[in-house]
Amino acid sequence: MQPAKPIAVLVVTDDLQSRWPRLRESLSSQTSADFQTVVVDNASNGSDGEDAPDIVVLRNIRRQPLHICLNRGWSLIKNRWEGQPLAERFVFCVSADMLLAPNLFEVLSGAMSADPTLVMAGADMYPSRFELAGGETPELMQGETHLGSGWVLRTARGPFPAPAAPKKYFAPFPQAVMIRASSLAGLGADPFAALDPRLVWLDAMWRIRSNGGRSEPVEGASVWLQPGASLAKPGFFLYLRWVWSRRLRLPSRVTPEQRSSWFV
Repeated sequence: MQPAKPIAVLVVTDDLQSRWPRLRESLSSQTSADFQTVVVDNASNGSDGEDAPDIVVLRNIRRQPLHICLNRGWSLIKNRWEGQPLAERFVFCVSADMLLAPNLFEVLSGAMSADPTLVMAGADMYPSRFELAGGETPELMQGETHLGSGWVLRTARGPFPAPAAPKKYFAPFPQAVMIRASSLAGLGADPFAALDPRLVWLDAMWRIRSNGGRSEPVEGASVWLQPGASLAKPGFFLYLRWVWSRRLRLPSRVTPEQRSSWFV
């Protein structure tokens, strides 16, 4: 692997042969080359991803929970950045189900570099599909139906969607989010540990927000959901369980105003 770069891409997947190759292609098309990729292969049978100098594949012999995979990838990334200013380093966590706009890293890292208070940055999400376009081989087409705007980042403070935004979704895993490395490091040795493994991302985002800083989508940043991929949503009672656990564990430094804004 080449010397550490300011952006680290973290991907967790259990199938290196299906959607990962398309994500990998969109990564290679980025206008910014200041990134390297860490793929945590969660006990898949694939082998793609090992033949590039800027990609490291960490393999699990047996399938592991999401938080263990994320912590393993983060540990490697953090060690490679030892001695470097983590406030100027960014971790791009992305689902293998995504396709990225060519300028995505340039837009997200540019916004976060310009605003030190921005600790998590998301993108507009759209669907994609295969279509026959004048030939027998289907072509990948990028749709225009808006699925969300990184709403999961802002809604880490509460469990339900705002009535004024019916098209915006909530998911336990942010399909594409850039996080300031210093914010992750501030969560301790295992930043992705959670009370419930199904809500790893919700828990991590809550703790990042409680430490200060803003999280929001960045204008001009776009990603596409690959054909056949779905947006998983936890159940109602799982939300309530998480919200109640957080009410009992609010840090003492949080003000009453902050408490009420998180649970509305």
